[in-house]
Amino acid sequence: RPHVNVHINARDLAEHRDCAASSAATDADEEDSLDLDLSDLDVGHMPWLGPLSISQTRLLGCDCFLSTVLLDDHGAPLDAKPGKRLVTAEQRVALIARDKGCAFPGCTCVPAWTDAHHIRHWANGGPTVMNNLVLLCRSHHRLMHRKSGFVGKWEIRIGVDNKPWFIPPPSIDPQRHPRPANITFKT
Repeated sequence: RPHVNVHINARDLAEHRDCAASSAATDADEEDSLDLDLSDLDVGHMPWLGPLSISQTRLLGCDCFLSTVLLDDHGAPLDAKPGKRLVTAEQRVALIARDKGCAFPGCTCVPAWTDAHHIRHWANGGPTVMNNLVLLCRSHHRLMHRKSGFVGKWEIRIGVDNKPWFIPPPSIDPQRHPRPANITFKT
């Protein structure tokens, strides 16, 4: 069965909460109105496939594992339950919704081949919360754990948009200009 991640903005959820509770329309009328008004929205996402429209999400939603990811105004997941060192299933789903795979700039590694990395290491007091986590492929994960070396050490920070930004070492960029995460959908 497919695993569908449904992404919804918190403001949209609040504005349209009556739509879900309304039982006045028949299923056919409801489906027609949704397809007419909202069919272009990318509310669903499947690893290896990419964004889904509402009608595609509904079709797959008949028999699937369904995860809902509540997003802020920037499209970043609102924090999932904190607590333990290991990322929970809910946090992993939220990380996939935000990072879409390896977040390192220019990397196209798909979510299934990534690790959840603590930006501030858990052993150093870094919590297992969304603003301290990023998805990285094994190669970029190892790069982040290197002490320094010839190239220097990359840094990761969560920006005001609640998404990861990568700061290159001076050997790559002497001004150390932050680079946004690779936010395109991976296929």
